[in-house]
Order: sequence, then C-alpha cells, then structure tokens
Amino acid sequence: MNIHILPLFIPLLFLLVYLEWMHDIKESRESGKKNFKFQSSITNITFGILERIFDVFFFFAVVAVFNLVKEKIGIFSIEFHHVFAWLTCFVFLDFIIYCFHRSGHTINLLWGAHVTHHQCEEFNLTVAFRNSIFPHIFRAFYMLILPILGFPGEMIIICLAISGLWQFCIHTKHINKLGILEKFMMTPSHHRVHHGKNPMYIDKNFGGFFIIWDRLFGTFQEEIEEVEFGITDEVQHNNALVAMTHVWKDIIKISSGKNSFLARCTLWFQSPSQFYKDNELMLKTTTSQKSKKRNVSKKTIKYQVLHMIIVTLSMMHFLVYVEFYTPLLKVFAILFILVSVVNVSLLYTNNSYVRQIENYRLIVYMLVPILLKSSILFMIGGIVIIVSFRLKWGHTKLSRRVNNTYVKSPKLHRS
Repeated sequence: MNIHILPLFIPLLFLLVYLEWMHDIKESRESGKKNFKFQSSITNITFGILERIFDVFFFFAVVAVFNLVKEKIGIFSIEFHHVFAWLTCFVFLDFIIYCFHRSGHTINLLWGAHVTHHQCEEFNLTVAFRNSIFPHIFRAFYMLILPILGFPGEMIIICLAISGLWQFCIHTKHINKLGILEKFMMTPSHHRVHHGKNPMYIDKNFGGFFIIWDRLFGTFQEEIEEVEFGITDEVQHNNALVAMTHVWKDIIKISSGKNSFLARCTLWFQSPSQFYKDNELMLKTTTSQKSKKRNVSKKTIKYQVLHMIIVTLSMMHFLVYVEFYTPLLKVFAILFILVSVVNVSLLYTNNSYVRQIENYRLIVYMLVPILLKSSILFMIGGIVIIVSFRLKWGHTKLSRRVNNTYVKSPKLHRS
C-alpha cells in the first residue's frame, strides 16, 4: 500500500473511454443519436479527478482506522494468505455495497450524496467518473462491519478497488446482454436499468459486482424497454458544486419552514420520492436546474481538452509519487489541481471570474517547473503556455446561431 494502485489503471480507463467515443461516433452517423456530449463528459471527468485526489488521503486513513478496529475489537484474525478469506471479503463487501447503494436511493441524506452520479442524461464510461466525495465517507461507516469481523483494512480496500473497476466497465450502452452472466453478475444491461428514469426502472438493480442480492430482495428488474437516463427532477448541471449539493439545498429550504426540530430531522431521513412529492410546488423553482445549452467555440473545446490532459497527468504524477512530495509541495499540488480542474471545466460559461482565474492559473502554472527544479518541464510548460495563449481568445468568444449559421456575438468581443 505504499502507492495508490488506481493511477496505474487511469491510462487504460481513458483508452476505453476513447474507444467507446469512437464507436459512438460511428453509430451516431447511422442512428443520428449521440451518446457523448462534450461539456457533460468534461464535467464527469472533473468529478473523477476531484474524487481521486480526495481518495488518496481518505483511503489511507480508512485503512488505518479499519486496522485499528480489527486489532481492538476484531472477532476473528483473518490473514492475507488465505484465498477463501479474499473471496469471503469480496462477497461480504458486495453485499454491503448493495445495502449502502439501496440506502442511497431511499434516504434523503444519502440520496443528496449519491444523486450526482445519476444526473447525466447520457450513459457512457465517463458517467462512472461522476461521483461526489461524500458517498465514500458514508460508505466507510457501512464497511466497518468487515474489520469488526476481522478482515484487514488493506484487503477490504483492494477488494473495493477490484469491484470499482468492474463497475466502471458496466457504464456503457454499447454492450448487449451477456448470456449466463446476466443471472448472477451486474452487467451493462442491468446497470442501464439502474440509471433509468422510466417508472418501471426507478430504484432497481443496486448491486455492485453481483446481481444476486437484487434477485433475493426483490429489487431486480430486467432491461425490457429502451432506457431514459437521468433523474425525474431534471437536474443535469455542469457546475460541480451545484450538482453535488442541490438535494441538500432543497431539504434545507423545506426544513426552514418546519416549526419543530423533529420535523426538520425527519426530512433528512425521508425517502426522496416522498419528499419531492410532498413539496413539489415549493421546490418547483429549484428542481429544474439544467445547464443552459451554449454554443462553445472550437478553440474553447481544444483549450479544455489540452488542460484536462495536463491536469490528469499532473494528478497521476501526484498520486504515484505522493510520498516524495514535501508537505508544502503536497498542499500546492492539491490546491493547484483542484482549482485547475474546476476552473477549466467551467470555461464554457464565459464567466468573467472564471476567465480571470484562468489568467492567474496560467501564470502559476509556470512556477511548477521551478518548484520541481526541472528544465524539461520548464520547456514543456513554455510550449503549453504558448499554445494556451494562442487558444486563449477562444474561451472568451462564444457563438450564437442566427438563421442556421453561426456568428460571433459582439457582446463577448474584447475591446
């Protein structure tokens, strides 16, 4: 556990995303339906980077806590070298994932943490990245039963990583049913159902690696009709902060009108479906929070792609070599990566504050090679800055459609 194992898989994950995207382009020429939208995909990747930065510290803390619990109150002493122990841990963990996932759809507090993952109205591999950091915190409490039983913290986290890699792979529309595997494993078909907002699909198929828990506890639904993806509240926001907090904001808004403390607390543990049904009129203005469709210039898109690649590579370097970073450099790296990924993802909004932050960020970017004392990085950084300023005008000039042709909006031109 000296390095975070997930960075080693990141290039593979992005390769799979690229291959699916290429396949989607080919299919869209025939069907006319696109399953990738640029800004929502960028937002999904933004969530993934934020999540990984959080995980590098959180999971090490979880391992330490789990091992302490195992040492102090563990019922059994389970060792690494037993294959049966690994299989047992994986099955128990998958059942816990089922229970936690089901709770995330039936308890308002947990739905507010999980809803981010369901907002996207497309269904592709980038959706697997779209998670907030809060479910990890809540899920850790559910997983405490495993160290109490005697499973080592490292074993639990490795099993969780294996399960997570499989759950990444099932976020796709391009794999049909998988024969006998449909009987006992969570497959792309089963998981498409889970992401559907069709009435027959809502709150179904909560399993992580196995589908057997859904079959046992009555939450299984086979994919029958075409899936409509997203959530019924029609919230698909490309602003990460809004996407992660809108349910909790709704709860706070309604609770402010309650007189008793008990009534306010009850709202947090009410089912989401009942909560929104009871308060539909009051929340009407807050539940329609789709990002406005904007015609973004090609230069902006190229700029975002370039800097998303840079941020992703920076994150990989940080996660793999975090042990060699000084405390001050760790703080700088974390802040710079967080600011970079959020700000780059919001360039499409043409917000003046976002543009100003981007100017400062490019200046700070040139300090990185100096801090790392790397002449090669300094040369690469110089090239990136030149390309960035060449594209820089792109993220301040959006286009608008007039009579089916695109023209530059004069209000957005620089003087």
